[in-house]
Amino acid sequence: MTDTKNTVDPSPQDTFTELRGMVTQYAKQETVEPLKQLGTWAAWGLAGAICLSVGGFFIALGLLRFTQTEIGDGWTNGAESLLPYAIAIGVLMIGIGLAAWGMKRRPADLGGTSS
Repeated sequence: MTDTKNTVDPSPQDTFTELRGMVTQYAKQETVEPLKQLGTWAAWGLAGAICLSVGGFFIALGLLRFTQTEIGDGWTNGAESLLPYAIAIGVLMIGIGLAAWGMKRRPADLGGTSS
């Protein structure tokens, strides 16, 4: 015995409408949603960069004021007055160098597994 079903073949217009809906849904899934996630990731990265920049500024300002008041009582004449500024800039440059060095390291360098 053969089992025959009374199914009606969909019309070409119905097939096209279904195909268009599937393609639209797939395009949203593969483009729009990852872009939203990327935007969220970039927003958190920007917020972190701003916080680190403000923190670095205040650390440098505090170091500058510390060297001017506590250490640099005799550094008020001539070229010696620039020494606290040079110290603060030097510490900032060391911090920037350490951050750049940390960004260049790969996960394999840290002892993790790379995929």
